[in-house]
Amino acid sequence: MKKIITALIVTFFVSSGGISQVIITPQLSQTGIKLKTQLWNLGLSNSNVTPVSVKLSMVMTDISNGQQVLSASTGFIQLPQGVKLIQYNDVIPVAYTVLNTAYNIDATPNGFLPIGNFDICFEVLKPSGEILESIAEECVQIEVEPLSPPYLNMPTDLSEIDECRPVFSWIPPSPISFFTNLSYDFRLVGVLPNQNPDDAIQQNLPVLLTSNLYSPNLQYPGTAPALDTGITYAWQVTANNNGLFIAKSEVWVFKVKALAFDTMVYQRETPYFRLKQEVSNAYFICDGILKLEYQNELNDNVVSFFIYDVTTKERIQIQLPQNNLALKFGQNFIDYDIRELNGIVSDHFYQIELVNSKKENWSGRFVYKQNN
Repeated sequence: MKKIITALIVTFFVSSGGISQVIITPQLSQTGIKLKTQLWNLGLSNSNVTPVSVKLSMVMTDISNGQQVLSASTGFIQLPQGVKLIQYNDVIPVAYTVLNTAYNIDATPNGFLPIGNFDICFEVLKPSGEILESIAEECVQIEVEPLSPPYLNMPTDLSEIDECRPVFSWIPPSPISFFTNLSYDFRLVGVLPNQNPDDAIQQNLPVLLTSNLYSPNLQYPGTAPALDTGITYAWQVTANNNGLFIAKSEVWVFKVKALAFDTMVYQRETPYFRLKQEVSNAYFICDGILKLEYQNELNDNVVSFFIYDVTTKERIQIQLPQNNLALKFGQNFIDYDIRELNGIVSDHFYQIELVNSKKENWSGRFVYKQNN
């Protein structure tokens, strides 16, 4: 009697399509996946003696937080006996469902996947009466990277720059539309003799380390020690979305020219600093009286005048007694006392902006050094 029952149980599992009859093998690399259509590169092995009609389902889960992000289900496909390699065109139509609106997901079937590290779990479903029965499942981990990581812009790689306190800039990762809350971490280190720049970024104590930057640029702060002309510097930017890592830029290196510090000292001793229209990293040191030169070619009687604290990423406007300067035609030499202004802090980095009647912006930068 026991032998008869055992035989019936074995017969039941073989005839009902147990999990062992179909095996699913994802053909996905851990990196390089960017499009939804790439998810459906699969191998399906059917050990039944007859073809089987099945559907596939997929669930995408963020590894960092365990949240389900995206699901999908396909149309029916016929599996012959043996192994069948399938691709996207074999399983259409595919219906996608966005499970988490915190992720910026392209809604089109041929669109891009969200950026991050994910578990992709597939399931093979077979009709059993009026329901779909799961007969196989398999998961694989993938990393979806942006089409391009942050790209460093200035200072250029292997360059020698004129400024001891340069402006750093970079290009955001793309596509920028993928990201809902993009921020950056900035790291600057000195490179030791015979040291690889990549090793220096990983191992050396930072000269400047700044997190949660929301603009693709950074002014080297006036409160930090000036960069040394005898050191090679390496820098790198890390992009994050909603606080989660996205990608890192390459590591670039630069040096400060030996004349850069001398140039700064010369500007400090120059009676008047000439305001310019073009953006420049040049700056001067002011000990209380701004001495500015402006060429009034428009013959304006007055122009608007502003001072901003740009030491940190916030651009803070300094309140002036009045924002107008009286001028004469041609060359003007302006003396402006900043010592009693509210908000002026010694060793902070400031930007001057003069706006004329044509809305042209003439500017300059200085560090305030209070005399004790």
